[in-house]
Amino acid sequence: MRNYALLILGCIALAGCEEEVVKGSPAPARPPVSAAPVASGSAAASAKAPEPTFAELLATSKPLAPKTGTFSAGPVKVTGELCTLSDGNPVGPGSGQLLPTVRVVGDRVVIIAGAEGIIKFYKIEKGAGCKLTLDTAVGTAGTLKASDGKAPHSLSVDDGGRLYASSIYGTVRYKKDLTVDYKCAPSPGGYMVAHQSGKWGYGHFVNATMSKVTFDEANCKGAASFLDPQKKAGPFSMINAVALNGDTALIGGVLADGGKHVVAAFDKAGKEKFRIGNTSAAIVPEDGFGWVNAVSLCKLGICVLDSNFQGINTWSADGKKHISRISLKEVTGLTGHGWYNDLAVSKNGTFLAVTHAREVKQVNEGLVYRLTGL
Repeated sequence: MRNYALLILGCIALAGCEEEVVKGSPAPARPPVSAAPVASGSAAASAKAPEPTFAELLATSKPLAPKTGTFSAGPVKVTGELCTLSDGNPVGPGSGQLLPTVRVVGDRVVIIAGAEGIIKFYKIEKGAGCKLTLDTAVGTAGTLKASDGKAPHSLSVDDGGRLYASSIYGTVRYKKDLTVDYKCAPSPGGYMVAHQSGKWGYGHFVNATMSKVTFDEANCKGAASFLDPQKKAGPFSMINAVALNGDTALIGGVLADGGKHVVAAFDKAGKEKFRIGNTSAAIVPEDGFGWVNAVSLCKLGICVLDSNFQGINTWSADGKKHISRISLKEVTGLTGHGWYNDLAVSKNGTFLAVTHAREVKQVNEGLVYRLTGL
């Protein structure tokens, strides 16, 4: 699983994967027996039925309808709720870019949807059920296409309401009214995680130097941070996820020593404060990680999204106590192996971005869940 994830990330790093070729389609029906034999080498003998297009495959597939549930273990009780998007769930032939991230900005849920990387803004409707309605009062009827034409893969927001949309080509910073502030491509760069002040942040990308980025009124500037896997500065050989808790950075990645996965907390100067994730066992135990997809503070302490192990691993805020690994299969009701891409914890609930194949395996669907209890 780890290798497959690396292939995906490596493909992204090579400036955009080509659209997936649809394979494994049903074989054409066998023609009826004819009295006249077909001549060898004729056009009829060599002709092959074309493989179905994605549109044809989509038409034969059914939307996912998982039955959500509740995970309970000791004091932990987490319930999942599938959200209804007013314009429908995103669908596509590939899972990597279909629904890579979710953020909560005030009373709106913001996602990136589809291969074109369209940013969408949804109002969280009050009342029963998780209903997300496209907010047509913002952007272009509730949507925002990247001003630089590059599909973003990650979103970040600061306390001033500025939105940061990052691709491997740089970051577009939007003002609170969603007009473009500016685009910057710091070196080193990466997917941006903005500090709440909007004055600085960290950029990260797989197998790349983590950057410290400063923002002013007109541009940004990048410099190598206190962690540099390429130069073996710090404990990581690879950084997968970064989150900020005030000035403290929570960084998930792969250790240079032994290749195990951990989340480590660092102060602004780069001093490590604590580390979570059991690396002592040969087989990863309940308090270990298979892959750190996202990290966030939550009501339970620290929540770590782990797509490899299909769970949310929770620890106390000081990193001293493991609480539970929450089974996302039990919460989401998905029976196969879903891609749990991102989570966003807010006062309006914890939102989870997932991509999962329909019964027609070449058709993938993006799902948004709201979780309670985190």
